[in-house]
Amino acid sequence: MALLYDGNRTDRKDIRLVYKGESKFNVLITHYDLIMRDKSFLKKINWHYMIIDEGHRLKNRDCRLSQTLVNEYDPIFTSFLCCYSICMI
Repeated sequence: MALLYDGNRTDRKDIRLVYKGESKFNVLITHYDLIMRDKSFLKKINWHYMIIDEGHRLKNRDCRLSQTLVNEYDPIFTSFLCCYSICMI
């Protein structure tokens, strides 16, 4: 099941209440703003994969998105960002 994580604050709160916990969805679709804004919820998810269509931002390892992924989300993103940076050279 794919879950669209979007909407106003109230809509997203309702989504969080319904889908809190493991294995309630296979794919979560959202955007940059909500990765940053709702990280307290999203970082609790045990991510197996995360696809981020923000290559122009991730090229800069010092950008806010890269730093948020490395510092706030799973430690696997440190390895991902290093690998991504090497691939972009």
